[in-house]
Amino acid sequence: MAKKKTEEEKRQDQEKRRLDKVQKITRIRQVCEWMMDGHNSQDIIYQIQSMWNLSSRQPYTYINWALEWFEKSIQEKIEQRRAVHIAARMKMYKDVLEDKALKAKDRYSTALTILQDVARLEGMYKETIKIESEHTESYNFTLNLGDSEQQEQIKERTIQLLPSSDNELSEGDS
Repeated sequence: MAKKKTEEEKRQDQEKRRLDKVQKITRIRQVCEWMMDGHNSQDIIYQIQSMWNLSSRQPYTYINWALEWFEKSIQEKIEQRRAVHIAARMKMYKDVLEDKALKAKDRYSTALTILQDVARLEGMYKETIKIESEHTESYNFTLNLGDSEQQEQIKERTIQLLPSSDNELSEGDS
């Protein structure tokens, strides 16, 4: 029969889990600092093993956690900055529509431009790039023109550049 844990034992288990979580976060931040200080991976691995008495595989896990933390932090900042830009443009939009000193045509034209800019920031427009060349060669390239959700759908394409009178691109077999 398994012995039931007392309330004190349950509280101690919760405290240990909380301390383990705090310790993990503290260690990840330390690894991030070493990375930002420019230490190479081998030095960081050695430092993790010696400071925290971990196995030979565990340092790689800490390095991956640190890299994930950097990526998440950067993505959050980008989203915050995008939100600030959108809010600023929406204020401009409101101000332009209320500005009676402008002619109606100018107000609506400016307002439309602002809304188009907001839509572009929100990733609602697909951006296109025209590439001109006088050569007939194949190139592999990846274009990243969308927001974070669209970035997951990036595909590598092979485009055959064919000579024509207006240098348009023709899609070849991939």
